[in-house]
Amino acid sequence: MKTLCSPGFEKLLRKFELEEIENSSETIFGIWSDFTLGYFNSGWKEFAKENGAPPVISSPDYLGRSVIEVCGQELAPFYKNLFESGLAMSEEELHPVQHRYECSSADLFRKFLMTVYPLGEGDGLLVTNSLVIEVEHEKRGTDPNPPMFAEYRDEQDLIRQCSHCRKIKHVSSRSRWDWIPAWVEEPPSEVSHTLCPVCLEHFYPDDEED
Repeated sequence: MKTLCSPGFEKLLRKFELEEIENSSETIFGIWSDFTLGYFNSGWKEFAKENGAPPVISSPDYLGRSVIEVCGQELAPFYKNLFESGLAMSEEELHPVQHRYECSSADLFRKFLMTVYPLGEGDGLLVTNSLVIEVEHEKRGTDPNPPMFAEYRDEQDLIRQCSHCRKIKHVSSRSRWDWIPAWVEEPPSEVSHTLCPVCLEHFYPDDEED
């Protein structure tokens, strides 16, 4: 526990069973009020490993990193607002802030539920990510496409991949995004993450639509 928790953050988790959090299969992390990472559990490490994340993400050296900065330019405002809403709540709140999102793998279509629990008096947050839907892409009828660099590398020599559904933007059309399992399992070095129009509209609608 100590190697995965910043000094002082363990005290914020006093109302939770620490052993249960640490051994949970869910991806769980804690952040301070300035949005820097204060804790992550074994589920975080396992999820990172299964999805090809660099080892540093699961090391103690990652503590203190801003989770807003790693969200990406498109998602940073949304998650900053989401976490600020959580910080404004009390620990006794019966209905914590929640958000559904997609994070599919090469073989599985997956949706998760993020729940944001306030800690202390605006001192930090505990964030859990629970799997709610998991279905094989083949059973959903998702048509795979072969990895062909000429069709997906844009004028900047980048391959645009949606951070949520993991589809790849085709250079022939602004609205065409293809499913390429090989690049989900092992992304090319040229990959740049963004959001496809469908995921952006569905998971992150404008404030007016909310």
